[in-house]
Amino acid sequence: MLARCEQGITDLLRPTLNEVGISLEQWRVIGTLRQVEYMSMTTLSELSAVPASSLTRHVDQLIDMGAALRQVDPADRRKVVVALTKQGWRFEDKCAEAEAENLAKAMTPSGNTAKNLAELIDFVGEAVADQRRSP
Repeated sequence: MLARCEQGITDLLRPTLNEVGISLEQWRVIGTLRQVEYMSMTTLSELSAVPASSLTRHVDQLIDMGAALRQVDPADRRKVVVALTKQGWRFEDKCAEAEAENLAKAMTPSGNTAKNLAELIDFVGEAVADQRRSP
């Protein structure tokens, strides 16, 4: 059910991603980087749910687009971190706005996605309650 909900939301966001010229994985990277000034590749992979094996390719593509950059970690000059550029923030603004609008649409009572999300919320709530009751 979670996969169906994710697919429904992704389908709503896809036109904006296509307009901006980024993939869903690149959006995940940008969406994760928006939370902090910069991030290591390891942390970025973990938080964005983009596998480390493909993260470098996606970051390289974002760098080629001028949306991200690699820089020396100010806290540890032996490490490299990734950060958004002004172009990356423009992509983020446009996609975040579309994401918020699409989530609002998905949550409307008339939408099939809303039904799936409501079912998912109920399922997760029940699972958490069951977990709390277990010794």
